[in-house]
Amino acid sequence: GTKSGTIAEKVETGVKWVIPLSLMDLIPTATSGSGTIYVDTYNGSTKVGTKWCGFTAKVPASVKPRCTIQVLDATNIQDTYGSLVKGLSKLHVKTNFYAAYSSPVASYNVNANGVRYTAEEVTTGFISKAGTTTITATVKDKRGRTSDAASASFDVLDYAAPTISALAVHRCDEDGTENVRGEYVKVTFSAKITSLNNKNNALYYVLYKQTTDSIWNQVSLIDLTNVYSVSDYEYIFAADGGSSYTVEVTATDRHNSASRGTSASTAFMLMNFGADGSSIGLLKAAERPNAIDVGGDVYMNGHAVYGAHGMFDTRDTNETPEWYMKNHGRGTVWEFKK
Repeated sequence: GTKSGTIAEKVETGVKWVIPLSLMDLIPTATSGSGTIYVDTYNGSTKVGTKWCGFTAKVPASVKPRCTIQVLDATNIQDTYGSLVKGLSKLHVKTNFYAAYSSPVASYNVNANGVRYTAEEVTTGFISKAGTTTITATVKDKRGRTSDAASASFDVLDYAAPTISALAVHRCDEDGTENVRGEYVKVTFSAKITSLNNKNNALYYVLYKQTTDSIWNQVSLIDLTNVYSVSDYEYIFAADGGSSYTVEVTATDRHNSASRGTSASTAFMLMNFGADGSSIGLLKAAERPNAIDVGGDVYMNGHAVYGAHGMFDTRDTNETPEWYMKNHGRGTVWEFKK
């Protein structure tokens, strides 16, 4: 480079010179550099000759860049729960590079949440594991030297979205005694919400309506507020025996919700005629006009024709029904056979 200067003067037989480390600033992209030493000989004040020799100086292996990292909760979840949370927290990581004798940065290497990043600043995806998460970073300069790793570790709370593990409905009496002819419906469910250090919200709702209605009745279960584990909870509502009902239970926290639905049939009736005079119900109330409304399976000659498995159920035969057209003399009808 351009660096030059006098090492020593009035030397008689020799001198020891330690190469200044500052000379490494002149070779920011190399691990060695070359120079020349000149020896000028004087007789009094008159220079009588010059000799020279070249040398190569190597950058010591200990000379390498340094880095630090700054880690922030990109979703601010930590402010609410006092910790990072699996599936809810993201991390913002910034790597600070400190050069060794003017060698500029060549690359960044950041490992966070099981993913490798190569940028100075990165935002991870949602943290995928509970327990402890560790972030590490290194930098490489243009001499090819890699820094020692900088690292930071944080506790991560486990989290799962709300779940409704069980839901059942039964016709019952007002006191909850199950009765297929009851004018009430009992809803029984089990659910779970992650507590997150008992700082998460936990809310539960029962929604119900007559099957033919479009408007839901929503009931907030106040006594379950911030209850994180619910087992066989029962809720009873008045239900017209002549109508079937659609029922749904919802569990919700600060971040997610879960819903599960089912239906409650009409009250049991061996036979019922529809109010409009166009329908008949068997084993239930008639709800559909111009129809035979059946509340159970239909069997012909011991074989299920219509049941829980769908129309023309072949559970008893394990055979696929074959459809065909047949003229009975009174018109063409659809039939099926085994």
